[in-house]
Amino acid sequence: MNHEPVKVSLTAAEDKTNVSEKENIRHVVFTLTVSRPLTAPERRGLAVALVLDRSGSMHGGKIEAAKQAANMVVQALDNKNGVSIVCFDEQIDVLRRGYI
Repeated sequence: MNHEPVKVSLTAAEDKTNVSEKENIRHVVFTLTVSRPLTAPERRGLAVALVLDRSGSMHGGKIEAAKQAANMVVQALDNKNGVSIVCFDEQIDVLRRGYI
């Protein structure tokens, strides 16, 4: 990341071609100039843990909806992100640990 200060200048000039004397409106053109290109810092990865209930209360469509939602989350992540998947009922199982 570039920590060099950025110099910014702003100039204003009246645009006389768009003057409306009737309505007393003036148009001004502003120009903003920077000394170097600005770049956003690189985003750090996320650490995501998906915890899925697979107990009897999740029977029927509930468990399928939870699986689909978990799959959508995993598909939305990229290789900068870490994901762990934990399932539980009367016991706990870690199905996936770490980065995609």
